[in-house]
Amino acid sequence: MARKSGARKPSAVSSLARAEEAADEEILETPALSSFAGGDDAAASSDEEEEDAEAAEAEIERRLVAEAQAEADAAKNQSAESKGTYNHEALTALANDWPALPWVETLDTCAVPLELESVHDDLKREVAFYNNALASVRLAKARLAREGVAYKRPGDYFAEMLKSDAHMAKVKDKLIYEQKKITAVEERKKSQAHRK
Repeated sequence: MARKSGARKPSAVSSLARAEEAADEEILETPALSSFAGGDDAAASSDEEEEDAEAAEAEIERRLVAEAQAEADAAKNQSAESKGTYNHEALTALANDWPALPWVETLDTCAVPLELESVHDDLKREVAFYNNALASVRLAKARLAREGVAYKRPGDYFAEMLKSDAHMAKVKDKLIYEQKKITAVEERKKSQAHRK
């Protein structure tokens, strides 16, 4: 790691940067590296001093990683807390108003509660979800029909668009004309092939 130069960092610097600076100073103060910095006889260093320096460096790395993980965890907790700004009273009041709403506004249906033998059997669980959803849709369709609410799209339905219905009718007629033209060309090709 390179030693940072210049003035001291402001207090807003993360603890990881401060830990790196401390690690740089600590590495320079180790016996093996201080002999290099002091100009002592570098060739006289033994294997034991090198191992001590490596162990010290590994310990510093471990501490840096632990501090970085602690900082990341603290940031996660802080962001989770900042996201939790809810108006609890207003949400409770809205939840209490739900039963008073007409069924058509909520479409709340529940066929039967799911009871699975093994929640770890993915295939059976997915089939149970599918069957429960299908049963809920059947119940909702029956109730909508009973209450006289239309839930099917009419046959001549066109989604609202920027273009007028007259323009869309022209587009539809043009598509039908082109389709008839294509089928007529195909029929001509077939009849010519039969003549040969």
